[in-house]
Amino acid sequence: MSDGGEAARLRSRGRRAGLLALAVMFSAGIHAALVPEHLHEMPPLGWSFIGAAALGVALAWALVTYPEGQLFARLAALFLVAEIVAWAVFVTTRVPGFMGTPEPIETIALVCKAGELIGVWLAVTIGWRDQIAARTASAKALMQGSGPASRAADTPRSDLPTL
Repeated sequence: MSDGGEAARLRSRGRRAGLLALAVMFSAGIHAALVPEHLHEMPPLGWSFIGAAALGVALAWALVTYPEGQLFARLAALFLVAEIVAWAVFVTTRVPGFMGTPEPIETIALVCKAGELIGVWLAVTIGWRDQIAARTASAKALMQGSGPASRAADTPRSDLPTL
């Protein structure tokens, strides 16, 4: 790969990591803003919001500091998916130890979950880029007819008599 192509690839990865950090910080900021309300209504949930906000800040810092690292992108994906799943549980079922569940669905929560879903998409494209590239290449090869199955069909069999 040329130096210019390598530089463009690195800029693109850095830009995606920055956007992922922004999505994680967006979620952390919303959780931090909701801490006082949740500490008053459901203290255990308020403390979990403090933990989520602190972890989000740490992950965003790591993503900005090490934009090439797949590990932090994978951790961000896990973190964001866990937040989405936890929210889904809290708005659909009664959670033991948390009075007031299931919680009503609020607009700010939907906005937060939308940001987290965007973050999950970015995290997957960064954290699993090699696997995505390999699957994309094999899918393109199959579509163009150069996959293993089509090569076998195009190859003449040596055990058949030629005319």
